[in-house]
Amino acid sequence: MNIKSLFYTSSIFLLAGITSIQCSNSDDIDNTANPSESTVYAAGREGYKAKYWKNGNAVLLGTGSGSSDVKGMAMVGDDVHHVGFEINSAGKYVAKYWKNGLATDLTDGIQGCLRKRHFHQRE
Repeated sequence: MNIKSLFYTSSIFLLAGITSIQCSNSDDIDNTANPSESTVYAAGREGYKAKYWKNGNAVLLGTGSGSSDVKGMAMVGDDVHHVGFEINSAGKYVAKYWKNGLATDLTDGIQGCLRKRHFHQRE
């Protein structure tokens, strides 16, 4: 199994597990009675660095010297999960997973790896 297929497979299993927990009926209750108490999340990059925003407040995810980006995000309870990439000092794409801002490398950075798109629509 090459590194690219390993990354794709691990990303799919990781996000499938997160979204299956996220989509359970127990957390499907939204507080629509008072919209001012709603929490709004967004993810992407700013200045070529991966970030997410919670109610307009930016949280930096990419801390390396190279560019980084978030490609997927899920919230489970109070935990915020992201997947994306960061370019290392050798110019290789390193697949990343962030939980509450703490990064975990999914690939070793020896061979480049890039996940183009992943999204889940909650129905």
